[in-house]
Amino acid sequence: MNYTFYFISIAGFFVAGSCAIFVLARNPENRLNRLFFLFAASVALFDLTDAMMNIAGTRATAEFYHHFSAFFWLIYLPLFLHFCLIFSGLIRTMSARILVFLMYVSTIIMTCLSIFTDLIFESVQMSLFGYHGTIGKYYLVLSAYSFIAVMLPAIVLRYAWMASKEKRKKDIAFILFIGLLTIIPIGALFDLILPFFGYYVHSSIPTMTTMFVLIFAYVMAKFGLLLVSPARLANDILATMPDMMVFIDNIKYINMVNEKVISELGYAKEEFLGRPVKDIFSEDTDCDALYGTVRQKGSVRNEKLILRKKNGELIPVTMDATVSRDRLGDEIGCVMIFRNISETENLLAIQKQTSEQLTAQVTELEKLNRLTMEREDRIIELKNKIKELEERLGSK
Repeated sequence: MNYTFYFISIAGFFVAGSCAIFVLARNPENRLNRLFFLFAASVALFDLTDAMMNIAGTRATAEFYHHFSAFFWLIYLPLFLHFCLIFSGLIRTMSARILVFLMYVSTIIMTCLSIFTDLIFESVQMSLFGYHGTIGKYYLVLSAYSFIAVMLPAIVLRYAWMASKEKRKKDIAFILFIGLLTIIPIGALFDLILPFFGYYVHSSIPTMTTMFVLIFAYVMAKFGLLLVSPARLANDILATMPDMMVFIDNIKYINMVNEKVISELGYAKEEFLGRPVKDIFSEDTDCDALYGTVRQKGSVRNEKLILRKKNGELIPVTMDATVSRDRLGDEIGCVMIFRNISETENLLAIQKQTSEQLTAQVTELEKLNRLTMEREDRIIELKNKIKELEERLGSK
């Protein structure tokens, strides 16, 4: 037996698995990191089960691994689409969310058809390169589904490439788009067109997916994709900051907060992430104008604002904000630092009240002093009149 494709699949397992662990270890809290981990891990397990199917000792063992291989192949398609929709920002649209839901549901249906019926795959058979699946009556349905599931991310990446105004995001989308277009024709030829006409060639999917994961890894190394979030040290700094910190993206959605914001405003961390930043400001705050000012000036300091807690309570704050850019100089969002000045405002109110009370007391004292002086003047005047009368009487 020729072990060429076995070694290709095993190599793909280690490459994809390493990329998955590397990205997740960088920042497991980042949503894109977690999705990439699931995607790359699915590719790795697909490669592993495909390799084990190739060298299986019996037909039953080969069928066992083939079922798992079909599952992992089908699951990483919607995972990659989900990743692309988040990366492009389209996931916030209702149609995109419905599309992702339908893709996951379709994956479950196609997996059940592949494993529990012979409609997609009839069985497995031995060839020069080991066991492989034999196509069933409706294999074309799986092929068409797979083709659509691969083309949808390509369309999304093309949109991100054409529509993005950020050079970094545009370059990332372009490379991923070209990489996807490179492997689609090869996969379509060996796994769709030739089998449809009765010519079986060993599946190119493990090789093609491994190549794409390598392209993905290149993008991460070159552009720092998925590493925008702070490293562990920065997270420690954020956790101990005495002030509230919020990071928002270019469309004014919250991507990151520190513990101080959570304790001050009363939201759970999961409630913050993905929430429009206007939700934490008072209703009379014009967030569009505020963000426009920050972008125009680059930064603002000591801006007095009102934040709104989850329970509706308002708290006065001062804000320092600055535009955040990646290493290519493209704007990626805005960092906002808020300082709670409730105590300062209370002290100022008390000081004002005390000052007003003292002013009133001084006014009363001045009034009393004027009355006292008028009384003394009157007494002196009366004494002078008495003295004058006494002098007149004495002269007579």
